[in-house]
Amino acid sequence: MVPWFSLIAVAHGPPAAVLGVASYDDDGPVHVVLTEGLAVRAGSSWRYVCPTRWGGLPLAPFAAGDSDAVWLPGWDDVYRVDSAGSAEPMGDPTHAVTDLLDLDGTAGVWTIYVGGTSREIARLGADPLSFSGGPTAWSGVAGADTGPTLVAARDGLLVQGVLEVESGVIQETVHFPLVGTGPQWVVDGAVTWLLDRASGYVGVHRLPDGMLVAQATNSVEGPLRVGDVDVVALDEVLYALGADGPRRLPEARPIGCLASGGAARWACSGDLYALTSDARLGDPVVALAGLAAPVVADLSAAETVDCWGEWRTFALDLGIDPGPMPEAGASGPIVASGGCGAIPGGRGVSGLFAALIAILIRRPSRGPVSG
Repeated sequence: MVPWFSLIAVAHGPPAAVLGVASYDDDGPVHVVLTEGLAVRAGSSWRYVCPTRWGGLPLAPFAAGDSDAVWLPGWDDVYRVDSAGSAEPMGDPTHAVTDLLDLDGTAGVWTIYVGGTSREIARLGADPLSFSGGPTAWSGVAGADTGPTLVAARDGLLVQGVLEVESGVIQETVHFPLVGTGPQWVVDGAVTWLLDRASGYVGVHRLPDGMLVAQATNSVEGPLRVGDVDVVALDEVLYALGADGPRRLPEARPIGCLASGGAARWACSGDLYALTSDARLGDPVVALAGLAAPVVADLSAAETVDCWGEWRTFALDLGIDPGPMPEAGASGPIVASGGCGAIPGGRGVSGLFAALIAILIRRPSRGPVSG
């Protein structure tokens, strides 16, 4: 067992912030993705959920689902995380986070994994499905009621695939030229945008005509329909898309995500805010300064130490008092394997560090309802 403070020293990630919305209901977000961990709605406030519950992976989870539960590829398994923050391993280690390329929760939780020299297209959940992606190096997936739509780059051109769930056959069509080799969909009610990613370049293409409507150097969030305008964050700066190109909007705060749920629109800028009809940050929806400490009553003593260490690091990043570590509960471990939950399966620090670097390189760019 490696102590939690050793893991944090090796793999502590970016500053504490909201990264996206993993689920919502009529009252707003329910599960919110953080840079390290999750937050779940607890009445009128929010509570921290520590990464120990899905195997100790300290980086941001990639979660999607509904208000009852989200599905999260953890360090050693796929986990079901309910609306109270309790996590249950699904006994599906093949679909842990290590080989994950993309995840989308638009209509079912669809994923792409690296599988040797090919790709695997999988649906996570209580009724999981798995398909061979064939020889095409698929890099982006978007769910749909009839099955997922896939994208890849081949010989400098966009390849679109539609997976027929009944037969497992992927119907391919070839489209316009791309700069990069890892395109991804952007989902905002319907698939209408494509991100073309390369080193030092992200292009935003409008579909179906493929027109390049915006580009950035490092990051793109959105596009997302707000009122009667499509907005996009280019390198964290908010723009409106128009016939004459992107037009910078008045909002001065850096934008880390754009997300939607039903008629609601949200934006991340450290905290999560409602996005007004004129594309300004409105009232805070998740204010991290008021985040409550995690529940540890169901954790073992070792897991409580790990979980509280994760919370303490996140809280100190926020500049808030984490409080004293409570006594562990009497119940047994909730993590499927790995003893203390910090390094499941007995992996050493060097293995953890290598895997974290691999995950950072291949980090999925979006959650289930973000644009």
